[in-house]
Amino acid sequence: MSIRLKKVESLLQKELSAIIQKHYQHHGLVTVSGVKITPDLSIAKVYLSFLTPGVQADQAFEQLAHHETDIRYRLASKIRHQLRKVPELHFFHDDSAEQSDHMENLFKKIHQQEESFSEDKRFPSSDTIDE
Repeated sequence: MSIRLKKVESLLQKELSAIIQKHYQHHGLVTVSGVKITPDLSIAKVYLSFLTPGVQADQAFEQLAHHETDIRYRLASKIRHQLRKVPELHFFHDDSAEQSDHMENLFKKIHQQEESFSEDKRFPSSDTIDE
């Protein structure tokens, strides 16, 4: 990936975060966790993570997707001097936090099973074996 693409992705992430926080964050915390842009700068995949107490993340996601053209217009007014054409925005739910929590829970279960296995009296531990 070129340095130019990385800079554009960073710019889009920063500006979209500001726009969403200022205008579309009514029912909880919405963060732009990442932006991936095509090499021709025509399409930007925007990854969003939600922390919405009492509101389903799907509802917040649908609200943002519904206002995509307005968000793109606001973005255009902010980056008009850096890019000639504002990319088409595609929003995706970033579930990496949920996946991380799931993996952490699996590791905890494995650790608990290992502890219970080592505490099992049927098998002597390495400390009690006399050679």
